[in-house]
Amino acid sequence: MEVSVDRCGKGTVFDDAPTEKELSTRPKADCLKDLKIFVPEAVIMGNAATLSCQYDLEQAALYSVRWYFGTEEFYRYVPKESPPTLVFPVSGINVDMPDDIVEKPGFDS
Repeated sequence: MEVSVDRCGKGTVFDDAPTEKELSTRPKADCLKDLKIFVPEAVIMGNAATLSCQYDLEQAALYSVRWYFGTEEFYRYVPKESPPTLVFPVSGINVDMPDDIVEKPGFDS
C-alpha cells in the first residue's frame, strides 16, 4: 500500500529522506507472532511512503488490519466484512491501493 503525505503531524513528516524502520513485538501473543511493521521513519512532504507488515497467525483467521495517522484511522481491512477494505478520508493522507490489495491486503503472512 502506498500512502502520500501532504501534511505534518505527530513528527511523521520531515525534510529528510525517508528511511525504513522495523518494529517487532515480543512473542507473547497467543495467535499473533513475529509481527513486523515497516513504516518509513520520515517522509518528505508530498512524497509517497509504502507501509507493510508481516505476521504469523499460527493457523488462526485474520480478524483485521488497521492503519492510523496519529489517532485517525485511514485504512481498514476486515476479511469478513463487505466490503473487506475501507479507506477513510484523513486530511493530508492519500491511499493508493493496487487492485490486488483487496484480495491479499498487501501484507505478507
